[in-house]
Amino acid sequence: MNPPLFDLAYCPIVPALEVIGGKWKPLVVYHIYSGVQRFSGLQRSIPVISKTMLTQQLRELEHDGLLHRQVFAEVPPRVEYTLTALGLTLLPVLFGAFGTLYLASAIVLNALLAGGIAKMLLAARAGRPWSGPAWWVYKYSLLYLALLFLAMAVDRAIAR
Repeated sequence: MNPPLFDLAYCPIVPALEVIGGKWKPLVVYHIYSGVQRFSGLQRSIPVISKTMLTQQLRELEHDGLLHRQVFAEVPPRVEYTLTALGLTLLPVLFGAFGTLYLASAIVLNALLAGGIAKMLLAARAGRPWSGPAWWVYKYSLLYLALLFLAMAVDRAIAR
């Protein structure tokens, strides 16, 4: 028997959001993924987060088993953060296809709106055909968007 769709007790997204939900945890995990990080390095990487909020997020991630905190017995004390094996399992979620495709499509759309469409309209207004490198960027950007939407439609069909 399939679990009811409206019952959150069966939804695997709920516990995942309890662990990595919020504004800062995905960013902290992202920056720690790039290598061993110290507190000051994380603070420089995410300058808009306060010290207390960063400390709280690091403690929660460590409590949930996503981070390893290593304290060195030195003066001054040195603390380094790394991702655990469980924390590494988040990477396909954080760096997954959705974020990459969404970012790429946003970049392509901005390029089209900022340059491509404006150049096309100016060329049409002047009565000359639109050509050159900008045309190829525009042409292949549209092809990319078409493939992106096709991939999303196939993914939805498979999910059903």
